Amino acid sequence: MKNIVRSMIIGVAIIGSAGAALAGGDVDKTEPMPDYRWGGFYFGGHAGYGWSDKDWTLLRNAGNAPSNEIGSVVTSHEADGGFGGIQLGANHEAYGLVFGIEGSMSWTAMDGDSNWRNSGGFYRDASTDINWMAALTGRVGVPVGQTLVYLKGGAVWADEDYSHTGGQGTRRFLEGGDTRVGWLIGAGAEWAWDPNWSVNFEYNYMDFGDEDISLSDGTRTAAFGIDQEMHAVKVGLNYRIDWSR
Repeated sequence: MKNIVRSMIIGVAIIGSAGAALAGGDVDKTEPMPDYRWGGFYFGGHAGYGWSDKDWTLLRNAGNAPSNEIGSVVTSHEADGGFGGIQLGANHEAYGLVFGIEGSMSWTAMDGDSNWRNSGGFYRDASTDINWMAALTGRVGVPVGQTLVYLKGGAVWADEDYSHTGGQGTRRFLEGGDTRVGWLIGAGAEWAWDPNWSVNFEYNYMDFGDEDISLSDGTRTAAFGIDQEMHAVKVGLNYRIDWSR
């Protein structure tokens, strides 16, 4: 929980600075701010960078070999890298606020690995490759002229491949995969430079909990409980269609 709060404080601080810069950039303060409307349907693309903390707890050795490490976290690593994708959403402006819903899909280059030495003196390794992420979120924001500062939350999915090298003397390469489901909270600032186009900066925290993952070489199977948290920062470009016109 402390990591979540710290990450959110950092993210909101960065986004607040960005929002202030967007709102106070090159605007001619001698002219009145236009009556900008945020309602409507929008679509666009995004790119960013993500990092994911993963703890691997050994649940079962391949071949069910006994071990005093079963039930313990045997290794941890960070899967990080860039990602990019598309988003689709809709906004409705009411009561001085902007309410919205958004779906997004991202393809990622996030991966990571680690290794450890078990109690028998044999070296082991583990790796993670995050293929894609998808999210369905709601958001609420406060419009300040052409700038919108918002909070968001919802569901997130991540498709991942895992591998593990094990074996006592004879090396065994075990593989597995899963599409994980978690929750997301985030914050962002969006700036519109004309009635249709806008750019936004956003931070998201995602938690996928602890899930049991089986890895196999077709003959033997090992199992790990993999706990995962993910962070992402991204920049997006949107084209909006105002349905009230």
